[in-house]
Amino acid sequence: MRLDKFLAQSAIGRRKEVRIYIKEGMIKVNGEVVMEPAMEINENIDVIEYIDNIVQYTKKVYYMFNKPAGFITAKRDTVNKTVFDFFHDVNVDGLFHAGRLDKDTEGLLLFTNDGEFEHKLMYPQKYVEKIYFFLGSWFFRRTRYKGIRAGSLYWER
Repeated sequence: MRLDKFLAQSAIGRRKEVRIYIKEGMIKVNGEVVMEPAMEINENIDVIEYIDNIVQYTKKVYYMFNKPAGFITAKRDTVNKTVFDFFHDVNVDGLFHAGRLDKDTEGLLLFTNDGEFEHKLMYPQKYVEKIYFFLGSWFFRRTRYKGIRAGSLYWER
């Protein structure tokens, strides 16, 4: 595995950040300062240090979460409760949500520490189809229903 990938997966920072740490001499492999982000390491054998602290390899994790209404999709917020408030028994270092749902929206939300997975899922050029369900509390004509089915999200009551 590449050193920069190992550090990013171990929640030291994003890939771009850990490359800077490596080039600034903040990373040691088996006691030796290294300067090459693409260096191949064995995560099961090599000892990796960041500012003299041993880095533990973090395996990729994936969580499916049924987000209730009333919580915001964020790690921290000073005003509102967040979806991360539900992860009491989980180490959330390096964990992030893939996508987001508005505060009053409920439904499936994915969490992971796998940036590559999140990129493939959310990057517009990779296009992953998503299906949403709509429940309205008022009557609307069939022509408006057809517009909604076709992807139109605007109509007047």
